[in-house]
Amino acid sequence: MNFDWKLYICLACKLTKSPESSLLYEASLRSAISRSYYGVYGVATTYLLEEKNIPAIPRKDPHRYVREQFRSSTDRKEVQIGENMSRLWKGRQDADYDDDFRVDSPEANRHLKMAITTVNDLKNMKKAISH
Repeated sequence: MNFDWKLYICLACKLTKSPESSLLYEASLRSAISRSYYGVYGVATTYLLEEKNIPAIPRKDPHRYVREQFRSSTDRKEVQIGENMSRLWKGRQDADYDDDFRVDSPEANRHLKMAITTVNDLKNMKKAISH
């Protein structure tokens, strides 16, 4: 059975609810941003492989490849998905690697909301293709 990448977004949702008093508060919010991106990346990759019949995602810079497949599309919705993925990727980079990145609950929730919207857009596009 294949992994359900949307579960990362479910995890991100739980992580955004970490109490501010928790010692893990900042780590939880940073992880929520990271998991939001990876949930979208996994769903988008599966979409490209299964719906767009791309035979394989290259091993060299696969994240950029997936984003660019959407950003370079002639379909406006796919371009928007690519733009959202780029924003989520930048947030993940900041959350995972930038010691000075200031994260708060609204910021983590903004990423989570964007991830949910993007996954729903992908789901709706998949339905449109199959009809």
